Order: sequence, then C-alpha cells, then structure tokens
Amino acid sequence: MTGLLFLLLTSLSALAQAPAAPPEEPKIAELDWMVGDWQAVDKSDSGGELLIHLSARRSDNQQALLYHVTLESKGRTTPKYDGVYYWNPAEKTYKLLQVSDEGIVSEGTLQQTGNRITQLVRGVTADRSFELKSDWEIRPREFHFVAQFRPEGKAEWTPAVDLTYSRVGIGALPPATSPSRHPH
Repeated sequence: MTGLLFLLLTSLSALAQAPAAPPEEPKIAELDWMVGDWQAVDKSDSGGELLIHLSARRSDNQQALLYHVTLESKGRTTPKYDGVYYWNPAEKTYKLLQVSDEGIVSEGTLQQTGNRITQLVRGVTADRSFELKSDWEIRPREFHFVAQFRPEGKAEWTPAVDLTYSRVGIGALPPATSPSRHPH
C-alpha cells in the first residue's frame, strides 16, 4: 500500500511540474479585427445626418464578441442593438444573437472567408418575422456593409442598407490579435 501511495504522489508531482502547453487561441479570435469602435454615416428618416456607432469587444471569458450599436441624430444618442457573436463548435459556424431597442430578437450565422463576410439573420417580433442577409468587405481601417431585407413568406429581397464603417479612436489602428493585448 505504501508503494502504491508513493507511486501516486510521485506521478502527481511530475504532472504538476510538467510545463503547461500555451492555451489555444479561441476560434472567435478570427473576428478580432472587429474589436474597437466604428462609425458610419447615413440619412435619418427626416433627411438629416444619422451617425451609427458600433463598439465591439471580446467577452471577459474570451469566447465571444460583444457589440453595441447606437444611433446619433441632432445631438441625441439612442441605443439600438446589443448582440453577441460566438463560435458554435457543433455547427462549425459563427452564430449571432441580437436584441433591438424595440425588442426585436434576431438570430443568425456569419461566415468569413478572407476579407469577405456573409451573414444571414432572422428577426422576430410578436407578430412578424423577417430575414436580413448582408455581405461585408473588410478593408484596412473600414468595412463595407450591404444588406437586403425580406419579410417572411416573400421570395424577393429588397435593398436595405449600404454603409461603410470606419474605425474611430486613437490612431484608428486595428487592435492586436492576441486577447492578452485587448483592452477590456
């Protein structure tokens, strides 16, 4: 019995002293280019300038990308969307969940290939649903976002949004890709 206990303690001691492999980068790191603050300009319903602010950061556990969108018009800022992107290992795709200020819940998928993204989102309210598909082109310090809208049951897509988001902030440089370098 003493020999078995000695063997067990020796094995545990050796395991404790073995150098740990560096942790593997989470899959969400592929979307780290999005971390930071972004701004796009559009026209408001009244014809004035509408600023769209997007802020994205890694979640505290480093496994998701959290984002917040606000609209600014005539000096008034309105929170519009809060959402999260995450990697679904069973489906081997990025998923998103978003809630609007009106309570519209949207779920979807995102696929990134190089500097191109395709996203398909289904939004629901208490009495209707719709789809929004978007194509993104990632460029240095900006990304172009083009979306089309389709109410449930309709076959045709209608143009909805065509915006270019520019990085804003200190130097407007993209963040480092290592999660340990991200300000949270």
